[in-house]
Amino acid sequence: GLAAQQPLLLTLDDLHQAGAATLELLHFVARRLAGDRVLVVATVRAEEGAEALAALADVGRVLELGPLPAAAVAELARRFGVADLAGPVLERARGHTLFTVESLRAAAEGGRDPAAVPASLREAVQTRARRAGPEVEALLRAATVVGAAFDLEVVAGLLELPVDVTARRAEQAMAARLLVEDEAGAGYRFANDLVREVL
Repeated sequence: GLAAQQPLLLTLDDLHQAGAATLELLHFVARRLAGDRVLVVATVRAEEGAEALAALADVGRVLELGPLPAAAVAELARRFGVADLAGPVLERARGHTLFTVESLRAAAEGGRDPAAVPASLREAVQTRARRAGPEVEALLRAATVVGAAFDLEVVAGLLELPVDVTARRAEQAMAARLLVEDEAGAGYRFANDLVREVL
């Protein structure tokens, strides 16, 4: 009814936390409203949203959002009233949206130390590492000793595991968005400095 009067935007946040019934309802609504002036936008954490993405694949389109660019981080920092912290926050969070916003929020609320890790981020990283499983968490904790970028052979030696087993665990950590491939070719690196700090 509303869409008949004017275009309508419906937003759903954290769809990765939705149950099967919610996903089925959203699928039905998306099919039913296909000809109406309704845009449904749902956010999903890529590392947790496989079920939601699969359930809605035939009625939706995935738009991957990469890291926030420097200009966006600077604008957010300005709006939070901590414009001078844009650079340090960008460097530590590498544009990760949640980490950037939470770091700036903590700074705006009085914790102006850009090296401090807000409790919300600490919990988010620890939860993501736990969800990846104890073997992956052990790999990540061993890698923190080696450095921000690391070679699998070194970490495998620390864990006393074969390199192929360590590689499988590193791939799982990448799927959880805790690690990325190192651009310099050293192997892997932490997704950002905050992940390594927390672990």
